[in-house]
Amino acid sequence: MSRLGKILTYLKNYRRNRDVLRILDEKITFPLLSDYYGICLKYSNDKATTAEQILSQLIIEGHSIEKGMAMKEIRYGFGQKKVKELVSLCNEYLDSYSDNSSRLAYVVGILKEYDDLHVKAGFTLEDTTRQALDSLFAKYPYQFIVPETKETSSERYFENVGASFDRFAVSRHSVRDFTGEPVDEVLMIKAFQLAQQAPSACNRQSVRVYCVYDEALRLRLVELQNHGRGFADKANPLLVITVEMQDWGAGEQWFGGYLDAGIYVMNLLYALHFYRIATIPLNWYADIHGNKQIRKLLSIPESQVPVAFIACGIPLEEFKLVTSLRRDSKETVVFFR
Repeated sequence: MSRLGKILTYLKNYRRNRDVLRILDEKITFPLLSDYYGICLKYSNDKATTAEQILSQLIIEGHSIEKGMAMKEIRYGFGQKKVKELVSLCNEYLDSYSDNSSRLAYVVGILKEYDDLHVKAGFTLEDTTRQALDSLFAKYPYQFIVPETKETSSERYFENVGASFDRFAVSRHSVRDFTGEPVDEVLMIKAFQLAQQAPSACNRQSVRVYCVYDEALRLRLVELQNHGRGFADKANPLLVITVEMQDWGAGEQWFGGYLDAGIYVMNLLYALHFYRIATIPLNWYADIHGNKQIRKLLSIPESQVPVAFIACGIPLEEFKLVTSLRRDSKETVVFFR
């Protein structure tokens, strides 16, 4: 019997208990278990073996190096363990697959920029890092894509906020260099009001926003989130996005709030950009303990689930901007004609 089958058999044995029966309703538990064991565990990139899994890991891990190079004060020699892991993944892909993936070319480009950055600064990398990079550059048979990390100004960054939507949309990027000064609350309210135009399932509008200006709370939230160190502490305000689960049914509806939250967050990012407020969305991957901490910190009702953060702020006059690779739509869209 499969692992899933054993679990389902074990759960069915409790059906005589009326309270457990309510929890184990086939519309709730069975679909969740089926999704988790039948899809999530089977196809997650935790163990990268397929081409898509390897490329996904390369982009995720490569982005951490990309971010390090965009910091206002670069800590030379950073991420060498990660760099060697990336080289190993690149080699694994090259040994197993023959196609010239744009994502692979981009990650090799990140590694080349990382190398050039340290050479230019006169910083000597560890011998094992040096050997790994040289070996990959000699082995890679294609033209790599050089990531674009550019210096810009606040004026140039916001110059297309009144332009046509295509120019406006491509002008928005994540910003990590904030002054620390608070954004005018009136502007934040205008952005929130504009973001409310986001569509939602059956007009539920189940997304809630906690706009945190208080410094002590902001710093504690950054500590809990744990991926915005070095820049999110200067965000002012910091937004916490939640979903009110009382607006959703159980079973197949349970994940609908996350979809609505994603739509709302993108609309809010555009609204904030329109009002010349710099932003960077931050993930919130937390267990029950993490959610309890953030609920207690902000007095969030138990019925609401935290799903994301957005760091907002006034950008520095001059700052670095990472314009990460966007895949061509030909790689992501399927037409049925």
